[in-house]
Amino acid sequence: MKKSILIFRAESSYLLHRSKMLLLLFLLVIFYESILSPVKNLSSDTGLNLHFGEPFILLCTRHANIVLIPMMYIILLSEFPCCSTQYFQMIRTSKKQWFFCELLFVFVSSFLIVFIILASSMLCMKNQLTYSNEWSMYMTQMRMLFPENYNGNAQLFLDASTIAHGKASDVLLYTFFMMWMYLAITGIILIYGTIMVRKTAALLSVCSLTVIGGTAIYFGGQLKWLFPPAHLEFGLHFNSIFSKVDFSLAGSIFYISAILIVLVIICLSSLKRLRIGEEQ
Repeated sequence: MKKSILIFRAESSYLLHRSKMLLLLFLLVIFYESILSPVKNLSSDTGLNLHFGEPFILLCTRHANIVLIPMMYIILLSEFPCCSTQYFQMIRTSKKQWFFCELLFVFVSSFLIVFIILASSMLCMKNQLTYSNEWSMYMTQMRMLFPENYNGNAQLFLDASTIAHGKASDVLLYTFFMMWMYLAITGIILIYGTIMVRKTAALLSVCSLTVIGGTAIYFGGQLKWLFPPAHLEFGLHFNSIFSKVDFSLAGSIFYISAILIVLVIICLSSLKRLRIGEEQ
């Protein structure tokens, strides 16, 4: 157990002390300048408050951000796992123990990234937030009460399909969970790349998966559902405000979870064939 804690702490320390962590701050500034600040000003001017989760949902459902957030996480983990070419940490513990420590780090770090984005969005909007399970008047009444403000700022509002087919708290949980799971998937692929001694190939793979998946949201038609990023956006599952379902929410949760589980199984299977230290 002590060795496991040391591996987890070493990964955390290495990440926190890297200058790349400034990338997270830079991304939060971009989010504030491009979305949160205009939303805050519009809410203040009209007197219409937001549900506490709406700023976060808005950030994570913009197609560009579906690519930007995972890419930022991938760059942060570009040198992960931080073991030497001699796999010193594996030798000191065991291959399985090393893997589960790295897996724990992936789940914790990806959760913290998504939580930081959520907390930051709430902190920036704290004076304009309400706490309930229903969509706010900002999202539901702005178009009717202040059409001139709405028509000129459509990008500052959630899609009608999102509001029509889910409650605010449910959409918040779905968005948080799916973004967390996708970030975890990218981290597990990087672990697999280390096991197979193909770290660069793994890094290029997760970057390509994110960029192609994000692009497929625009141009992929039904093929977009083959790529995990398409499953992150709640409203994309529905045909606007109508009842037609393009892809079920349960199906998306199952698909993302299945990918994660399969990757873990593949990593464990690959560990059995990995030879280190005296095993070589």
